[in-house]
Amino acid sequence: MKNSRLDDAAYDWHRQSPLMLVIFALRYIIRVTIALVLVNLKDIHDLMQNPQHILWLFLLFMVIGLVIVLCVAVPKYFTTKYALTDTAFILRSGVFRRKMLHINYANIQTVQNSQWFFYKPFKVATLTVETAAHAGDEPEVKLDAVPQSLVNELKARQQAAQHLTADTAAHLMQQTATAAAHDDSGAAMADSDATFAALQAALNRQHERPVTKLAQTYAHTLDIKELLAFAFTSLGFISTILLLLSGLSYLDRVPWLEHWLESHVSHLPVYLLVVAVASVFGAGILISLFMTLARYWHFTIHFDGETVTTEKGLFQTNHIAAPARRIQAVRFQQNIIRGLLKKGTAQVILASAVGKADEDNDLVLYPMLPASDVWARLHRVVAWLPSTQPALQQFTTGTFAMIRNAIWFPFLVALALTYFFHWLGAIAFLWPLLCIGFGFFASHARGFAISDKILFMTTGSMFVRSDFAVARNHVQSVDIHQSWWMAKTHLVHVEVHVRKGNGDESITLRYVPEAVGRSVYAWYLGPAALVHRTAAE
Repeated sequence: MKNSRLDDAAYDWHRQSPLMLVIFALRYIIRVTIALVLVNLKDIHDLMQNPQHILWLFLLFMVIGLVIVLCVAVPKYFTTKYALTDTAFILRSGVFRRKMLHINYANIQTVQNSQWFFYKPFKVATLTVETAAHAGDEPEVKLDAVPQSLVNELKARQQAAQHLTADTAAHLMQQTATAAAHDDSGAAMADSDATFAALQAALNRQHERPVTKLAQTYAHTLDIKELLAFAFTSLGFISTILLLLSGLSYLDRVPWLEHWLESHVSHLPVYLLVVAVASVFGAGILISLFMTLARYWHFTIHFDGETVTTEKGLFQTNHIAAPARRIQAVRFQQNIIRGLLKKGTAQVILASAVGKADEDNDLVLYPMLPASDVWARLHRVVAWLPSTQPALQQFTTGTFAMIRNAIWFPFLVALALTYFFHWLGAIAFLWPLLCIGFGFFASHARGFAISDKILFMTTGSMFVRSDFAVARNHVQSVDIHQSWWMAKTHLVHVEVHVRKGNGDESITLRYVPEAVGRSVYAWYLGPAALVHRTAAE
């Protein structure tokens, strides 16, 4: 909530650490350096032959950094202040247009702090605060180089405020119900009913909200064996290899390297060329493996009965704290390798963007978990989730349609490449052949089940299977789609929408029988709608 009252004397203001100026300058110097190197890659050879040019280039970067600090970082440092009051976190910022942001502790969705290894000697961290009302890609609050003590105090006040809000509302509801029972007047009963309804709405926020507080705490640390299994079974090496291959396209911008390749590589035996290509793939796998290990190093999850806290990272330690009642849905994801091992990654979908660094931008609770143990483990943190998954109804309908949808575009692209590049372009037909496998896998990875207020859905894409579980009160909407030719085969698409960060998570079952669509829609309407419909009939 923004407030126009900008009285400095009203609050005990604090500023970020001066280290923020250094971080700000280094961040932009690195970006400028990368941009200049990519643009002037052809001049590297000349620079190496003229060391004085390197000195001038270094001085140029230093001047750029100084200008950035003086023109951007310094004004931002002196005009950004924060304060902690009894009820809210307050942030004041702006150079030409000053603004003040008030965030009540009870409304905070998540608190995240990350700490690079060079932050630790100074006991500072980067603080990120989000509420359910934030919009855009940026959170409401993001402060670099704030004391770690501030982060700890903010988390403590957030949890205390949420405890107080729930306990106070429950106490007032009990008092209102007691007063109404001892007062027979109609006016008092009406006032009591209105007050009770308002308090009920404030406490639950949504109808049928399941209780999410668990009596016992829970903690789990990913051991080195699980971490290695998680890293070796990740498919992240594919994107890393593609990035390395795309980087090879810049080699022609380095004249001396280009001449060397033309004079030497063309004369190399075939087996050495194969070794070179294999080395690129091996480097991609090793880089991806190292990045995964560094990101999830010493992964720990802790649950105190209401708040889920995760910690991970080798060079940059990330702490994320989110109330369990903010969890919108859960996902258990298995790529084709982990599926063969009957293991996968358990995640939760939050109404915030705290999981940007995690897989699929969702908060990872268990990086590597046996499929047989996933629901029992998640139940310890997500109380509305049952400890076992009911038997899923599988589907074989629409297999041909899903394969057709997967290959038609790659087939047209391969056809065009063959026309222009003849036999060399024909290699592109491997793409639609691979997409046949994608479509077949997706068609056989569909399933759904309903257990009281919980909907289970299983979908597949790109050799990745995802098992979702979502409570009815967390569903934003349910869409049933049916084209004219699908009506002839009595098939539909079922889409369940859940809030995810700043947007929407769409869980879709494609080409399933109409009865499935009716079942999901009736589940979404709830028992009250079913009773009303029966009475009307």
